[in-house]
Amino acid sequence: MELLVKKKLKIYIISLILCILIPVSVFPQKGYIREVNIKPSNGGLKVSFFVEDCFTEKIEEAIKAGITTTFNFYLRIYQKRWWKDKEIANKDFSHIIRFDPVKGEYHIKLEESLNSYITSNSYEEAKRLMATVKDVEIKPNIRLPNGTSKELRIKVEVDPAKLPFPLEYLFFLISIWDFKTDWHIESIPF
Repeated sequence: MELLVKKKLKIYIISLILCILIPVSVFPQKGYIREVNIKPSNGGLKVSFFVEDCFTEKIEEAIKAGITTTFNFYLRIYQKRWWKDKEIANKDFSHIIRFDPVKGEYHIKLEESLNSYITSNSYEEAKRLMATVKDVEIKPNIRLPNGTSKELRIKVEVDPAKLPFPLEYLFFLISIWDFKTDWHIESIPF
């Protein structure tokens, strides 16, 4: 019995030491959504927000290596009900970034506005464009009476990129595309 207690104590101490010694950067990074702005617009909503901490070290390395990276955005409007909330609108779109190492340019495409940008050697500007959503319009598929409780839910995740043929099989176990936010929920006041 005493031997079993000693073994458990050793395991506990080793586990504690490992938890202290393993750097926090080993664990997955979680981003979050902030600065959400919701405005009424022609029977729908215009939504703006910013995604904080969405560029992990591995994602940055992949972008700088020239791998096309896609951030997928999911917007949902739900009618709040006492039993089960009902989805009444949704909008999905992407932001795509590709670095051209020969020209030293970042090519960014924002699907929600159909705009494309090229930034020369300004990675900070490219990151800001990728993480910012401005005035995306989302319209409910039904008209709700005033005073109906509604909420907006937002989520962002990185789409797994397709690597060139031989690399796809060499690196299938490496998860550099593990970024996603939790659902951010905002009450719609109108």
